[in-house]
Amino acid sequence: MTQNHSRIQGKFYPLQHEEWLQACRELTPAQKDVLYYIRTLDPYGDGVELSVSGIARQLSTENKEVHRSTVSRALKVLDEKGFVDLELLKVKVKILAGGVHCCDETTVLSHRNKRDRYATSAIATQQA
Repeated sequence: MTQNHSRIQGKFYPLQHEEWLQACRELTPAQKDVLYYIRTLDPYGDGVELSVSGIARQLSTENKEVHRSTVSRALKVLDEKGFVDLELLKVKVKILAGGVHCCDETTVLSHRNKRDRYATSAIATQQA
């Protein structure tokens, strides 16, 4: 009988039993998936830069698609509960069309007042 004594390569996360139980009690399956995805990439807690879409793509399978919004919500909860320390380093932002585009604050207030039937016409001048 031949035994295989080759060593497994890579970093290892020392999962403690109590930590696992706490995660089971407090987190949804999606939150646990995101947590252990991160913990296995950064077992020493040095910090790692990841993209939400990258995490979603890696966690998705043929049978189950993980959406970016799911990962974003999970990260927020993990941060709130103290499982991770989330720091936003980079965001992608798009301005959505359809807003009021003008430079005069009075015009903006006046435009809003036209939509509000309870607003008085004096509000725009009071604000100015």
